[in-house]
Amino acid sequence: MRTFLRSQPPPLSFLRHPHPRSANEICEFEQQIVRSIAQGTDEYNMALISGKYIQSPNLMSGSNASKLKLDKTVDFNAIKVYYMEGHNNPGISPLQPEVRQSLNQCVDYLRNKCRDCERIYLKELEFGFDIWMCAMTDPTAPALEQELVNLKGRINPYVELVKSLLGVSNITFPSIISCFDDLITGLSSEHVFVYPGHPETAPKHNGTVLKVKNISYTCVFNTLDVAITSVPLGLSTEGLPIGVQIINNPFNDHLSIAVAEELERRFGGWTPPAAIIC
Repeated sequence: MRTFLRSQPPPLSFLRHPHPRSANEICEFEQQIVRSIAQGTDEYNMALISGKYIQSPNLMSGSNASKLKLDKTVDFNAIKVYYMEGHNNPGISPLQPEVRQSLNQCVDYLRNKCRDCERIYLKELEFGFDIWMCAMTDPTAPALEQELVNLKGRINPYVELVKSLLGVSNITFPSIISCFDDLITGLSSEHVFVYPGHPETAPKHNGTVLKVKNISYTCVFNTLDVAITSVPLGLSTEGLPIGVQIINNPFNDHLSIAVAEELERRFGGWTPPAAIIC
């Protein structure tokens, strides 16, 4: 399964785990993830998420592992699919034709596998970026400067800005710029929402500086208690990655992952953008 699981708590929450973890232990865990993605073994990937093959089962999901119901069998005949072809916010890039085509190909395939597919339009998603900004600027929430380093200290945006211009910053330029700027939960356990991961194919580095609101397609869901699986769908005609998001209720990751795996089998999943020489 070459998909990225984003759920509550976030996958990288092990960095803020109450039990101390050494840098070597975290590094070893990251290497396990990379090896599993390279091997493309479904059973091994699922086990990594649940902690089955990790010395400490609490490294990822901890005591919440059973709530994810990763061992539950999914009946596709009972699933209803909702989907949305982007939104009409004039401040955000329109959906590129190839992104729309990939989304519709997914829906057409799921239409023959699932109980029903229904196109909807959630106007609230037009304000996804604003919803995210409000969440990030909540006075009771950690500042973005803290979130960017996993709550381990605080970055200096001025220093990081200079470092970014010199190409030595570990923080993305749009995230640094954001530091200067002081719905879905109604789904049932048998419903999924298919939504583009980005309105455009993969942008170049720093290509979103003037299109920062395009991240609304993903960032709005990062503020909600939902399970999300991002699914790669191959490459565009220009060789750039395209993908969609499968979104569901909290702790229903087994459903979003199952749909993602089905789409991966049909469309090939992750595709290297160039020849890999090892």
